[in-house]
Amino acid sequence: MSRPYSLAFKQKMVQQLTGKNAVSALQLSRETGVRQQLLSRWLQQARSLPIMADIPKPPCAWSGAQKVRVLADAGQLDSEELTAYLEREGGEARRVRAVAPCH
Repeated sequence: MSRPYSLAFKQKMVQQLTGKNAVSALQLSRETGVRQQLLSRWLQQARSLPIMADIPKPPCAWSGAQKVRVLADAGQLDSEELTAYLEREGGEARRVRAVAPCH
């Protein structure tokens, strides 16, 4: 049986999974002891709310077409322009990997 978590706790976890200094669900799971699958579910549920629908998806959740577009655009930028571009696209430079499964 799973432990019941308060709404405030869930909101705190979702805040840590989103935003400029977001961490992956896997990393947050390791830090908090909450199952990664549960954290991912809370994030998915939060993204389905109208107020949070505009939270960008992490690069590992981008469609193939979006990845191709970003790679084509990024190939023409210097490092500072690339960092700014990736932040606008919803992925911080430190989170973008060639092959990165979502956790």
